[in-house]
Formats: sequence, structure tokens, C-alpha cells
Amino acid sequence: MITFDTVRPEVIPGLALRLSQADLVELERRGWRSPADAIREAVAASSEAFTASWDGEVRAVFGVAEWRGETPEGMGRVGMPWMLCAAPPPHVQMTFMRMAEEVMERWSRTFRTLIACVDAEHTRARRWLVSLGLHPVNEQQHNGFPVIGFMRHNPQGDSANV
Repeated sequence: MITFDTVRPEVIPGLALRLSQADLVELERRGWRSPADAIREAVAASSEAFTASWDGEVRAVFGVAEWRGETPEGMGRVGMPWMLCAAPPPHVQMTFMRMAEEVMERWSRTFRTLIACVDAEHTRARRWLVSLGLHPVNEQQHNGFPVIGFMRHNPQGDSANV
């Protein structure tokens, strides 16, 4: 059984030690030296963040942070979903993705546009974003490594916040 909970600071160090190799590579390519610090900063920057546990063990952390940079006029609020996790057992991945869809629906009502950028080699992260309705829009370089940008636009999102 998978459960989502609010992030408790004491679980971050243990999860950081168990992150998947793909997540560790991506964090390193983004300039992070400490996975625990990356998790803490992502959670602190997020308007909402959760841990996902299965078999009683915290195995993932994910959230959405609001883009604070400049956006084109009329674009509305922009959210940036993110996830870091240990390698999930294959039988759990689809259940986790279906459960995350409920959270994504709430985020798409809060943020008119959702954007994310992931390491081009990070297959699981790309699949997660696609399962949440984001579409690949471009490929670029970050710190000399290829990354793929994803986007989901919801014209009905953030109507109360525009």
C-alpha cells in the first residue's frame, strides 16, 4: 500500500541515502553535492510537498514549487513539479503514478502552466511527467548536459489567482 504524507524533516537524510542512481546523477549534473540539501531546498521552495511510502518505508518525495521568474503577460501562475525517489519496485510504479494524478489535478487548478526540466537520460522521471500530462517541448543544455523541458497548460487553472 502506498501512502502520501507531509514531509517530515527527520525522514530526509534516510531517503537521501537511498535515492536512485538516476536521481543522484541528475542532482550532481545540476550542481548539488548533497542530496539531502537538494531535498530540503526543494521542499522549502514548494507550495506543497509530500513523501510517498510503501511497505512502511519512505521511498519518494515530490512537490510543486511556484516559478518566481518573469513570465509572459497573461500567462498566470507557473508551477514546477519535481520528484526524487529510491528505485521503486516495478509493481508499485503504476499505482504511484495513478495516485499522483490526483495531486496533479489539484496543482493544475492552482497553476495555469506546469513546467519541468529533467536530465535527458532520466527515463523514469520523463515517464512520470508524461503520466501527469506534461509534454516534452524542447531539449537544451544545463551545465553541459542535455535536459528535456516539459509543459502542461491549463487555460482554466489559477482562475482565482490571476
